[in-house]
Amino acid sequence: MADGTRRWADQFKWIHNPNRSEGSVIAIGDSNQRLPVKAASRPMAQFYVTSALTSGTVDILKIDWTQTANTTGYQKGIRCTITSDYSVGSSCKAIYGAIDLNDTGSATGYVAALAGDATMPNQQLSHGGVYCLDLQLMGQTSTGFGTGGPAAFIRCALGATGAAAMQANAYLFDLQGLGAATAGEIFDTCVATPPTHSLKIQIGTTKYYILLTNNVDDT
Repeated sequence: MADGTRRWADQFKWIHNPNRSEGSVIAIGDSNQRLPVKAASRPMAQFYVTSALTSGTVDILKIDWTQTANTTGYQKGIRCTITSDYSVGSSCKAIYGAIDLNDTGSATGYVAALAGDATMPNQQLSHGGVYCLDLQLMGQTSTGFGTGGPAAFIRCALGATGAAAMQANAYLFDLQGLGAATAGEIFDTCVATPPTHSLKIQIGTTKYYILLTNNVDDT
């Protein structure tokens, strides 16, 4: 097929075909023949959109997946894997979300660059865990740090511009719905005994330790 730009004036849509056995509906290259990225400013898939809608839910890309059978495999609604044996530059992110409120933007409720919602089943949870966010930091057999690092499960960085206002008014975490401090619950009361363990964190270039105790009424 000749190179060039193809334009459609109407919706481009696939209907259900029970005889289709190839798997992918849209494929850009494959594991044996990968398409090279030619220019940094030209992604393989791109959406430049605008919206003047004042109500309703606006989804630019929507995946509505209903599982219809029990499975023991892995399901991933969106999967991005970046593989490299080379230095990937100053920043490399498999998933990147950005919200820019510009000069006069605001939020009626709140904005979040990345959101994770997990709804518990409407019954007793018989097995398995439920998490809004799953973070896994992998080391390999010969992994070391040398002059690199550090490595952490979460990195929080405060931008230099407007830092004073953020330092005075922002929070490291904003936790809602925990109720009053109650023994044995998520938000617990303090105990008088000394801490027995700690978690190491880093603020700037200084290491600090969050003190922990296991002397609580967890009944």
